[in-house]
Amino acid sequence: MWIRERREGDETDLIAGLREVHRRDRYPLRPGNVSWAWICAPSGGPAWVAETAGRTVGHIALTTQGPAVREGAMSLTRFFVCDAARGTGAGGTLLSAVEEYAGKAGLSLVLDVLDGSDSAIRLYEKHGWTRFDTVRADWTGPDGNHPVLHLYEL
Repeated sequence: MWIRERREGDETDLIAGLREVHRRDRYPLRPGNVSWAWICAPSGGPAWVAETAGRTVGHIALTTQGPAVREGAMSLTRFFVCDAARGTGAGGTLLSAVEEYAGKAGLSLVLDVLDGSDSAIRLYEKHGWTRFDTVRADWTGPDGNHPVLHLYEL
């Protein structure tokens, strides 16, 4: 498995993978967000992909936006692993790459995760992330409700 910066040309594999993730995990919460525009937003930081056998199988990015962001911190965003790469260590490898990047850059890292995203929460906690708050999102899901988000820091 190879971790590299995201680039044009990754769209097809990443959108197909995100479609799978949405069907399985409801991530992203809104079906209309299964798109290249959503993957690439919000801006403000770098993005990486996991690649294996010439296919992109996972994605992670950093942003300066989000409910967990504090001064001097960047937030993980658009983090997902395609079905075919589940259980291969792709998620942990992507997360480690971002943690290493942040360490070298002197950045603090934070993230928000939807309540009920148990496998993601297990991965974060295995990597040493700690929950520091639980809040209601300032946006609504397809049902019109404000989802519960758990805020983590490394």
